[in-house]
Amino acid sequence: MVGVGGFFIMGGGLIPHTFPQVLGALSVLLAFVNVSGGFVITKRMLDMFKRELPYPSSASVQSDTLLGPSDPPEYPWLYAIPGVLFSGGYIAAASTGMAGLVQAGYLASSVLCIGSLSGLASQTTARQGNILGILGVGSGILASLAAVGFPPMVLMQFAGVAGIGSILG
Repeated sequence: MVGVGGFFIMGGGLIPHTFPQVLGALSVLLAFVNVSGGFVITKRMLDMFKRELPYPSSASVQSDTLLGPSDPPEYPWLYAIPGVLFSGGYIAAASTGMAGLVQAGYLASSVLCIGSLSGLASQTTARQGNILGILGVGSGILASLAAVGFPPMVLMQFAGVAGIGSILG
């Protein structure tokens, strides 16, 4: 909520000009540190429970087979494809002024975040839930930015502050 409030206070072009605008940019920075850090920590915690492929010791080698179950291979970068398609389509539609686009963005964000919560409920689907949460938060931020209608210079300020906050997180 602090980050969304900061969205509405940000302004002044590439650099904030007033003290409230500085506080708004600072709140967006801290919100991105918090959110991105939370997703990174969740992924690291899930990786602690990832099963590795156990190989038999040389003393008990009977064949070239692996012992025990292991986690299937993961391809999390594939989730970037629908994320980029959604973001690009959303930005293209927002530039044409489609009615109801903000509500559709909030609906997509809500569905992704609910899917994230249900995915995080089980160890087998927790990694997918974490990625769905990232996509849900990202689409919610995109819808919030479209709702406000910032000028391009303030959007560049937002992108810089959000990028720095994500790297620090």
